[in-house]
Parts: sequence; C-alpha cells; structure tokens
Amino acid sequence: MAAGARIRRAAGGGRRAAGGGRRAAGGGRRAAGGGRRAAGGGRRAAGAEYETDATYSGLNQLLLPLHEDIEALDDLYRQSLQVALGFGTGPPPQRLVVANATLALLRRASVQQPLVLIVDDLPWIDRASAMILGLVARRLTGTGITFLAAARAESGGFFERTGLPTHEVLPLDDRSARQLVGFRHPGLVWSVVHRVVTAAQGNPLALLELPTALTGPQRAALERLPEILPLGQRLEALFAARVAGLPSASRRLLLIAALDGTGDLAVLQRGRTSFRPGHAGGPWPR
Repeated sequence: MAAGARIRRAAGGGRRAAGGGRRAAGGGRRAAGGGRRAAGGGRRAAGAEYETDATYSGLNQLLLPLHEDIEALDDLYRQSLQVALGFGTGPPPQRLVVANATLALLRRASVQQPLVLIVDDLPWIDRASAMILGLVARRLTGTGITFLAAARAESGGFFERTGLPTHEVLPLDDRSARQLVGFRHPGLVWSVVHRVVTAAQGNPLALLELPTALTGPQRAALERLPEILPLGQRLEALFAARVAGLPSASRRLLLIAALDGTGDLAVLQRGRTSFRPGHAGGPWPR
C-alpha cells in the first residue's frame, strides 16, 4: 500500500477546529470560533489518550504558564483554580466557578497583548477541561482572546461544538504543501521535497512528520529513499491508536497486508476466507 494512501486512511482527510474569535483558522482539521481575532501571546494544550481520565489535565496544560497570575484573582476564583489545577487542596470546585475563574485569568493575561488559546487533539481532552473550555469559548466576544482547537472530522470527545463556527481544512495543494515542507524542513533538497509531497497527498501532519524519519544522507539526496517512506514515531503512534480500535479480524487482515507488502487484493481475499467460523482465526464479522 502506498504511503500516501496509508496516511490518508490514518490521518483521515480534514479535521475540525473549535475556537473563540471573530475568525478562526486551523491546519488539517475543522475550526469553530467566537470573540475577536487575536494575535501575539499563545497558550497551547494537546489532548492525550492517557490523560483523558485525569480531571482538568487539559486545563492545567493551557493555564500552567499563567499560574503566577492566579494569585491576583479574588479569593473564590483563586482557590477554585488552585484546587482544579492541582496547585492546592480542598473540596472539588463547581465547574461554573472554574469556568468564570479561567475566563477572569485569561482576560487579565490578554490586557497586555492579545491571547490565542490553541488545543490540539480536542477529542482526547478530559471531560472536565472540555466542559470548561466549551463554556469559555462562548464567552470571548469583546475580549482580546481567541480560542482555536483542532479535531478530526466525525471524532467524538466531550467538547460541545454547537454554536461555534467551524472550518474544515481540506488537503493542501502541491504548492502550499511544498511551502509548508520548505518552511519546517529548509534543508531538504528539491527531489526529496517532491517525494514527500507526493507521498503525503496534502495531509499537513504527514508533510511535517515524514521528513523527520529520514536520515541525513537521505534528506540531502546522497542516499536513495526507500520505496515506502518511513512514517516516524508520531505517525506510527497515530496508526497504532486507530488500528487498536478496529475489530480483531480487521487487524489480522491489516497484518497480512503489511507482511505481504505487494498490495495484491487476492492475498487479502484468501486471508479473509481463512477466518471462517471453525478456523483458528475465529469468525469473520459481517
């Protein structure tokens, strides 16, 4: 299977982004927003599967750089945020109070310069943080704050996007793809850039990640590139997460395809029939 096809299936075309701001634009996903357009200071968080059960872990990532400013909030807001973010102890604060405290903290930080809140892999943000961010994103009108979050199309998660403008980011055209690769990987020779762009087929994440798996001689075209470009750790992790959610029979077929390496559909058909009821592989799901 060609690298481009594998990337499309794993990274899944467009994504969604949800954001607060008069306009919001994202890369490789869909976007939603409200509030005013902001530029300047930025705060980032990224959802992670292993943190989905850690309450307020996403909010902790986003607000950690502002932890010193929490002391300037009034007592109720300060105590609520300190407990929610793990800086203090006490009974669990009410989520509406945490949302208002978060908004007060962000408003204070945006006085000196406009503020951009960026959340990647939104579906993996923990439930408590997703609820707070959803409340905050709808209350940014008239502030110097923009909220921009990214999620794969049709993905789940706890963030409520209803009412927020969305933008679906389609695959990049070749010219834009070359510009992106050249910006992030300026040392690549033209022939290698062309190969990466062809393999990625407009997927922004693939355009950024494929060059990282190449050796120095490969990046300089001093060594021949493999027929199928290596994916690198981030793309491999993405594939692994998506494959893990498939039925066991589907995972077996993917394994057969990977081991065969020819792309011959007849091999997969033979593999499919080998999983009939009564065979060691178990029944094939219908």
